[in-house]
Amino acid sequence: MQKVLFVPSFTDGELSKKDLKDECQKEKWLPIVIVETPNGKIVPIFKDSNSCLKFIKRNAPPKQVVLQIKMDIKDLKKFTDKGIKPEWHEFPKLYKNKEGYSINTEIIETDFILKYF
Repeated sequence: MQKVLFVPSFTDGELSKKDLKDECQKEKWLPIVIVETPNGKIVPIFKDSNSCLKFIKRNAPPKQVVLQIKMDIKDLKKFTDKGIKPEWHEFPKLYKNKEGYSINTEIIETDFILKYF
């Protein structure tokens, strides 16, 4: 079973890379990409970092600090506790121009490893 997963994130213009390191990583919270769908909120999760990166590039607003977070499979409960359904993605779906869908962020409290792009 997959034990490690990758989750996309961007800062929505509010945080710099320095802020992410000095504030978010230290205080153990992070903005995570969520997709608001007609059926509720989902968090896209990926088995590999390349697909996660492609997803971010396709869906994040321009000129954002984008990153992916490497998480343990046990961290999925942090999403479900907030009413966000984790959804495995095999490929980097495009949501940003899809009617009825919107890209947003949600704050998750967790330990994480930052990987910038």
